[in-house]
Amino acid sequence: MRGDRMARQAVELEQRHDSDVQEALADERARIARELHDVVAHSVSLMVLQAGAARQAQDWQPARARQPLLFNGDAPGVGHGLIGMRERTALYGGMFEAGPRSDGGFDVKARLPIDPG
Repeated sequence: MRGDRMARQAVELEQRHDSDVQEALADERARIARELHDVVAHSVSLMVLQAGAARQAQDWQPARARQPLLFNGDAPGVGHGLIGMRERTALYGGMFEAGPRSDGGFDVKARLPIDPG
C-alpha cells in the first residue's frame, strides 16, 4: 500500500514539474515577445521621425536629407533601426524584410515563430 501511494505521489510530482516547466516556457516566450514588440515599436517610431525630418530638410539641404534614408549599416550605430530589427528577428528564428515600395513608401515585415523550439 505505501509503495503504491509513493508511486502515485512521484507521478503527481513529475506531472506538476512538467506543468511548471511548460508554464515557465510560456512566460519566457511572452516576455521575449513583449521585449521584441518594444524594440520594433521604438525602431519604427525612430524611422518615422527620421523620414519626417528628411522630408522637411529635403528642400533646403537635399544631400543631407538623403543621408539617413540611404543608411546601409556600414556607419556607426549598427544594431539599431532596421539592422537591429533584422538581428533580433534572426536571433529568434524569424524572417525580416525591409525595402522601398514602388509608390514611394517603405515596407517593413517581420515574422516570428510561435514555437522557436
